[in-house]
Amino acid sequence: MKKLNTPTNKKRFVSQSGKSLVELLLVLVISAILVTMALTRNDRAQSNLQRQNFAREFKNNLERARFDSVKRRPSTNSQMSQITISNETNYNVLTDTNQNGSLESSEVKNITLSNRNGLKILGTNFVFPVTIRFNWRGQSIVRNGNGEEIEGKFLFCEGVCSLNTANNTNSNLISVSTSGTIAMSGGSDSPANYNAPNVSVVNSNTNINPWMTVASNSVSTPLPTPTPSATPQPTSTPVAPLIFCESGERPLQTLCICKLPMTVRVNGKCM
Repeated sequence: MKKLNTPTNKKRFVSQSGKSLVELLLVLVISAILVTMALTRNDRAQSNLQRQNFAREFKNNLERARFDSVKRRPSTNSQMSQITISNETNYNVLTDTNQNGSLESSEVKNITLSNRNGLKILGTNFVFPVTIRFNWRGQSIVRNGNGEEIEGKFLFCEGVCSLNTANNTNSNLISVSTSGTIAMSGGSDSPANYNAPNVSVVNSNTNINPWMTVASNSVSTPLPTPTPSATPQPTSTPVAPLIFCESGERPLQTLCICKLPMTVRVNGKCM
């Protein structure tokens, strides 16, 4: 028997109806906003990681240059391992990569920061090219294009960042002290101050043992190795030959020994 659409049945159908179109659109809009925020945050994290990697690579190149100069002990500026910042997005690294003891133009390594989210290198009193050299003691010398000695602070900044707007979110600072200590920090952090050590100058005749000399940068000629003289062998003492007794002889009288198989008998003779 077919049921009639009574008012009670209509009310039951209305209470069981699905979500409205407006509610569905609201959920989609909120989901889109959350996805957009997540993607933006992920892109920002990748950009920060890329900037930190380039700043860390610059720090590693400085440390390699310092180690190379200490190892080779150069006496002239041209032979000091160095990094030259040619502009805001390019710098060159010059070290003894072929391990022949001297620097050559073919050993220059170029590194570029162009097309990296606007990443650039900034610094106070920058006049390009800016050169960082390390002497044989590992101490740093930073000069700008005018030949002026400047502070060894290099800001890796991205986007519209500048020296005035740099912070820990958009930049990293690489600092090089005069003693050669290299450190990495946030863009708004104050780097530690490392003063250059005092180097004593010792004269070759000041309280020095006369058997010692003061080493210089030049390589000294080694002394010839003395040739040891042969030790004479001792002369051997001659040994008297053995005398054997004949049968019937007395060893105590003739100073002989009984020849085997004879032995000394009771009468004192060899028998």
